[in-house]
Amino acid sequence: MNFLSPASPLSKTRQALLSIAFGTPDEAMNLLSSAADDHEAELVWLASDPRYDTLRTDDRFARVQEKVALNSL
Repeated sequence: MNFLSPASPLSKTRQALLSIAFGTPDEAMNLLSSAADDHEAELVWLASDPRYDTLRTDDRFARVQEKVALNSL
């Protein structure tokens, strides 16, 4: 089963974590951005989950965090 395919039963947030584990941060950022657009509930942990530490220096990550914060208001 391809867990990173668009038809995967996994959320985009979990697919992003798999992409981080596989060493593909650009794919992870694309998936996180899509997850934010879809208002995925798991994104509430984005700011504190250490599994995202490798992405924290990426400007795109900050934009995703801002989008999540705005969606939670």
